[in-house]
Amino acid sequence: MKNFSFLLVSLFLFYSFAANAQSTRLLLQKGTKNYEAKNYTKAESQYRDAIAEDNGKDLAISNFNLGDALYQQGKYDEAIKTWQQCLGEWSGEPQKLSDVWYNQGNALLQSGKIDEAIDAYKQSLRLNAQNNEARYNLTFAKNLKKQQQEQQQENQQDQQNQENQQEQNQQNQDQQQQNQENADKNEQNQQQNNQSEEKEEKQEEQQSQQQKEEEEQEEKQEAQNAHASEAEQQNTDQQSDTLNAMPQVMTLSREQVDKILEGVKNDERRVQEKLSDRKDGQQMPNSGKDW
Repeated sequence: MKNFSFLLVSLFLFYSFAANAQSTRLLLQKGTKNYEAKNYTKAESQYRDAIAEDNGKDLAISNFNLGDALYQQGKYDEAIKTWQQCLGEWSGEPQKLSDVWYNQGNALLQSGKIDEAIDAYKQSLRLNAQNNEARYNLTFAKNLKKQQQEQQQENQQDQQNQENQQEQNQQNQDQQQQNQENADKNEQNQQQNNQSEEKEEKQEEQQSQQQKEEEEQEEKQEAQNAHASEAEQQNTDQQSDTLNAMPQVMTLSREQVDKILEGVKNDERRVQEKLSDRKDGQQMPNSGKDW
């Protein structure tokens, strides 16, 4: 890939100029020599000295080359301001103005100001359509912007995916926590159910034991009652046998008594009648009894 390049204005010697102009050009020559030797700090100093001594004729060249030296040191904003001072000096020279806009485009691109760099390259080509360096860098800047946009979209997508993943992880974590809570709750319920079942079984066992004891008590009571009944029956039987062994006393009804009395009376009457008949027949001795 082609690197950014800068145009360094060639210097021309004008021997008809005054000594002051010759001194300025000498400083420019020294600055250019140090620039080509990549001694940009010293070149910057000599260009500044040339600007200080310049009578106005070579001021634009001094500023242009000073901007180059500042650019090579990474002082992009300061370089752009220095180049802008050349625009008024070279207002009637489109090729030089094209070089100024081209250099400004490079500084803007290095500063990350891609849209402004694209505008600067376009302005350079308007002034000089043959500036192939500006055309190449314009294409490069456009591709860089496209890549930057794609990267930005990719970053946004990555961020969205990351947020989605974080949200999914959070949901999974929440679900796991909910599942754990449900599992704990189910385990607690199971323990409670087991305790309830054990309690019910214990109660049933107690009730069964109590019922068994009650049944045993009832059986024991029934056995006692049966024994008592049997003893009572035996006592009754004994009493009955005793009564049966005793002489029976006849019990007569009033009717029977009346008949007996009537029979006795009849017998007595018959005896009296016989006695009366005997009296009539003979005298019986007086026994002293009155029948």
